[in-house]
Amino acid sequence: MKAEPSRTQTRFPFGFTTILVVTLTIFAVWSDSHSSLLTETWRNSVGFSAMSLANLQWHQTLTSLVFTAGERQFAQSILMLCISVGLCERKFGSRTAVLVFFISHVVVTIGLALCVVLPLHLYGVEWATALASERDVGPSAGYYGCLGIVVASWSHRHRQLLTVGIIAVLIVRLSVSLGRIHQTPAIFSADLAHLASFPFGIILAQFTDETAAARRPKSRSKHLPESEPTQGRRERPDT
Repeated sequence: MKAEPSRTQTRFPFGFTTILVVTLTIFAVWSDSHSSLLTETWRNSVGFSAMSLANLQWHQTLTSLVFTAGERQFAQSILMLCISVGLCERKFGSRTAVLVFFISHVVVTIGLALCVVLPLHLYGVEWATALASERDVGPSAGYYGCLGIVVASWSHRHRQLLTVGIIAVLIVRLSVSLGRIHQTPAIFSADLAHLASFPFGIILAQFTDETAAARRPKSRSKHLPESEPTQGRRERPDT
């Protein structure tokens, strides 16, 4: 997953991010979720759940990411898209931002359903049963994957501290929402996806040239004295 040429990044720094923001806004206005909560009718039609896979409703994997829960969640999604996807696109180019966003969303969404929720639901775990039929919407898995790749490629010395801090916050949020899972299972589902997609973005960062350059030791050549230029200098003939 190589970064695009700098010329492309300069000319089209926010093309994909703009498309996402406009798309979410259009669907929010259409479903009236820009000013109110998404209705149960809409959520059941476009939302994704673990049972969607069992019912062969695979298309809801994609329809779920162009809708949000509405009201404050809509505004938060727009903000996070601008920050996470915008920084990813600016640093790596549009093609990489598209790949990271959609791969993170699809892999995390389907992976959690198949490897976590459904097996634990069949085993009789209470919170997994609550999530099995819960319809989730929103692009958060995608933009947290983009945030992960941006943080992992950061060359600042405090990169690891920032990574640990973000993961710690996500764990705390997941723990809090676990205690309220019966009242708000959708929030726990979203927090679980966030905790999975951010490290997944860090894993994807290992396949980019930018991350390799950021972690490569800096050259010490700038500390060495420069040699005198030899061009144009005449050597004295031996006598």
